[in-house]
Amino acid sequence: MEFDKDLTARQEARELARRAETAQRKLAELSQSQLDAIVEAVAKAFAAQASALAEMAVQETGFGNAEDKRAKNLFASQRVAEAVRGMRTVGVLREVPEKKLWEIGVPVGVIAAIIPSGIVGVLFDDWMDTHLHNGIVVAVMASFCAWELLHTAMPKFVPRFAVYAGMCGAAIVLGAAFGKSELVFKIAAYVLFVTMFVEMMISFHKSERIPFQDLALVFTAGIVIPWMLSSLVRLGLNDPKAPYLLLPFVITWLSDSGAFFVGRSLGKTKLAPALSPHKTVEGCVGGFVCAIAAAMLYGLVLHLCGYRVQIGLLAIYGFFGSLAGQTGDLAFSAIKREHGVKDYSNLLPGHGGMLDRFDSTIFTAPMLELLVLLAPAIAVVAQ
Repeated sequence: MEFDKDLTARQEARELARRAETAQRKLAELSQSQLDAIVEAVAKAFAAQASALAEMAVQETGFGNAEDKRAKNLFASQRVAEAVRGMRTVGVLREVPEKKLWEIGVPVGVIAAIIPSGIVGVLFDDWMDTHLHNGIVVAVMASFCAWELLHTAMPKFVPRFAVYAGMCGAAIVLGAAFGKSELVFKIAAYVLFVTMFVEMMISFHKSERIPFQDLALVFTAGIVIPWMLSSLVRLGLNDPKAPYLLLPFVITWLSDSGAFFVGRSLGKTKLAPALSPHKTVEGCVGGFVCAIAAAMLYGLVLHLCGYRVQIGLLAIYGFFGSLAGQTGDLAFSAIKREHGVKDYSNLLPGHGGMLDRFDSTIFTAPMLELLVLLAPAIAVVAQ
């Protein structure tokens, strides 16, 4: 008898989730030294099987090559373990007596997830899978960004406010993925707006009141930033193969890279020393040039793939995309400087938090969405 593969996979996922729940209860009782020992053991076991797992991945998916996957496995097992070694995760993590602040870490256990193919899968998945998967990925990004912003900028961090913001942010992005962007945005904005004002009014009957500043922060984290990130999803709704979807990342990352390398080699004039001491005017110009070149090169690639492309418009996309991205970088740097932190979190070892990695994209994506609506530069050639 042949069993349905989809049903079998779902049952396996349920069983793994049950086992993860059991493991989570056990992990919640462990000390810091016990958790560190588990991380070290997992890292060593994973590193020892790096080659075998790489071969298995190639055989199961039919993509990539074993050597590259082996290198990725070794990085994930060895380098990541080194990055978190010595990091406290339970008990008292940090004390700030002058603010009467103590950060307490509690083990939350195993994170169980079914990983979608994500943004890179845009060139391979069918229409619904692509947009749903991308929506999930961006929704997770929006939730983490909301949490990080509130944890950094709120004078007294309130976890439930971060939950409110994260849930509304994820809903806004997923609404865009299902083509209900405007409706879900209105619902989420209204619900969060009313909820936070109710919280504020209730606090007047308690010893510690919730300031209006907290309401503004929660609304920014749970509505404004997710709405801007949801542009990443809406950009992919214009065409089954979503040629616009990768454009914000192409422009942002090449702009950042150009600004870094040009600034490092030629930079002399400080751009905004109070916000970002290492940024220079020369680097800023290098970012513009690289972003414009990257957008035009991306257009040439799409042209070879059968799209009708207006290279001049893509050059304009590159200029304004770089302008928005560099503005976003400085804007979120201003928040960090105001609150005296280097990174928004340690979520991504070596890169800081989600906001540190995608601060430019938050500004670039909606800018490109506006440009696409005003003057589309890419179209499918009729067959």
